[in-house]
Amino acid sequence: MYSTYRGLQYDCVQETNPLFGERPSVSKMFFVKASVLYPIMTTEMQQPVMNRQDMRDVNTLMTIVVLNNRHVENKSKRCNKL
Repeated sequence: MYSTYRGLQYDCVQETNPLFGERPSVSKMFFVKASVLYPIMTTEMQQPVMNRQDMRDVNTLMTIVVLNNRHVENKSKRCNKL
């Protein structure tokens, strides 16, 4: 959420996730992410331990998201800050 928020500080950046809209507030991002992730986390917590592949998959996905957000933020430095 932090890297998304930082990118959205520029007029040429828009959120591409259709669940959020083009310029979501921090509270909206938190609410949507919590609503989606809570059932997943609750199910995962019922298992005593995540296996290595599951952990790798989660870390890979989140790394890709953060790297993409950083890339967009770096390109946006040429735009106007809101």
